[in-house]
Amino acid sequence: MKKLFLYIMAASRDPDNVTCPVPFRIDDKEVFFGPCKDRIREKLRKDYLLGGKNSNNDIYLVGANGANRDRVRKIIFVGKVRRVMTFERAYNQLNGRKYKTMRAQSNSPLHVSPVYKNGKLHGYEHVSELHSEHNGWMRDLIKNENYTIEGNVICSANFDRDCCMLLDNIFFADGTKMYSDKCVSGLQFSDSPNLLKMLKNKQPDRNNVDEFAIFGVNCKGKVDGRTGGSLNFQDEEVDAFLEEVEKLKEKNRGSRN
Repeated sequence: MKKLFLYIMAASRDPDNVTCPVPFRIDDKEVFFGPCKDRIREKLRKDYLLGGKNSNNDIYLVGANGANRDRVRKIIFVGKVRRVMTFERAYNQLNGRKYKTMRAQSNSPLHVSPVYKNGKLHGYEHVSELHSEHNGWMRDLIKNENYTIEGNVICSANFDRDCCMLLDNIFFADGTKMYSDKCVSGLQFSDSPNLLKMLKNKQPDRNNVDEFAIFGVNCKGKVDGRTGGSLNFQDEEVDAFLEEVEKLKEKNRGSRN
C-alpha cells in the first residue's frame, strides 16, 4: 500500500526555500526528518518499529510552505521514506562525513542523545537548541505521562514518539528570488489544475479549497492549515499526485533554462 502525507510547514513561509530545520537536506539524494509531525511519526513508530513491517518504501511526505502575505502556496519538499529509526539509532549511526553539517547545527534536528544505564537506554538528553522553549523537545519524544526528568534527561519506558527517518530526496526547494538563476524554487499549486482538482475531490467537506487554501477555510473564514495533521492519499491517488509533482518539476526546470 502506498501512502502520501501532505502537510503545511508552518515554520517555513518562503514558497521557494525550506527555511526550517525539519526536514533537513543532507544532500541531493537524502533528507533527514526529525522532530516534527508527531502524529505521522507516532504512526510510523507503531507500524515499523513496533509492528514489525519490513518495507517502508511506499510512504511519501510532502510539505507546502506556511502562510505568507503574498498568499502564495507551493510544494517545497517531497521525500520518500527510506528508513525509519529511533533517535537513539540515528544518533549512534548517522555519524559519517555527510552528516557532519547537520550534527554541527546549533538547532540540529538530531536534537537529543541517548543516555544509558547498565548498558540499556535510560533516557534522552537535549543537545540542540531546537525546541528548547517550554521543553518542547520532550514532547517530540513522548505523549504519555509516564516519565521522569533527571536534570536535562527525560526517562521513560515508553517513548511513543521516538521515531525519525531518512528519506530519498525527491524535491527540496532551496532558492530565493534574488538567486533565481541558480535556485530550485517551489512547485506552485496554481500551476497544476489536476492537483487542485485532486485536493478538492479529496476534501468534499471543506469549503473554498484553492491554490492557497489547499485545505480549505474554517467556519470563521480563515485558511485552515490542518495544524498538527495532514491530508492523506493512498495507492492510485499517490501515483496521480506524484505524477503532477514530476510535471511541475519539469516546468520548473524549463523556466530556469
